[in-house]
Amino acid sequence: MTHVGNQAVGDIDTPVGQPGQSLTQADPSQGSAVTRQKRFGMSFGQPAETPLQHLQPERRIANGARNIDVIACLGAALAEQVVGMHFMNPVPVMKLVELVRGIATEDFTFEAAKAFVVSLDKTVTVAEDFPAFIVNRILLPMINEAIYVLYEGVGSVEAIDTAMKLGANHPMGPLQLADFIGLDTCLSIMQVLHDGLSDSKYRPCPLLVKYVEAGWLGRKAGRGFYDYRGENPVPTR
Repeated sequence: MTHVGNQAVGDIDTPVGQPGQSLTQADPSQGSAVTRQKRFGMSFGQPAETPLQHLQPERRIANGARNIDVIACLGAALAEQVVGMHFMNPVPVMKLVELVRGIATEDFTFEAAKAFVVSLDKTVTVAEDFPAFIVNRILLPMINEAIYVLYEGVGSVEAIDTAMKLGANHPMGPLQLADFIGLDTCLSIMQVLHDGLSDSKYRPCPLLVKYVEAGWLGRKAGRGFYDYRGENPVPTR
């Protein structure tokens, strides 16, 4: 992991030496401190001005943030040495890792990251460097649409989750899943999609915004689309 001062700025940055050598010293359980471009900017200024511009040529950076531009967060000067590595949560359980290849990511960087993921006995899928990559690009708009269905009164929390579990064979309803992910995280990803793609279909549902503003962030906060403060979760709408 690369650090600038006392600030962690990437999930994985280990010496890779010769081509084909994997990033074996990395710890995928460590979350990236650079989760938003704004946060990077406030911490270090513009990417071209950061100490990372002096990164040694033999080192590679894997950015583990789930939804930001792989290259933009660190700057064009490092583009060849940067790859996105999106682990699914919870990391010990989920088998998939999205490898996100920026437009300038060199083959050596990509193959080193791929070898590292394979060494963890996980499955690699490759995504291009666009907002939210593959999984969140598909999953979060579905969750957002489920929240719109609730917002518009088409169905209750229980009805929506039951319909998707029994009608689409989903192991968990979309509103229950949103609570597990965290409603603030859901909102953040939808904002990235809306801002990054400038398409109204990614507009976050106003009800999602209201829940986040109220501090009802899901399971971690005790309340979201379900109230978790009792013995059993109870729908809040």
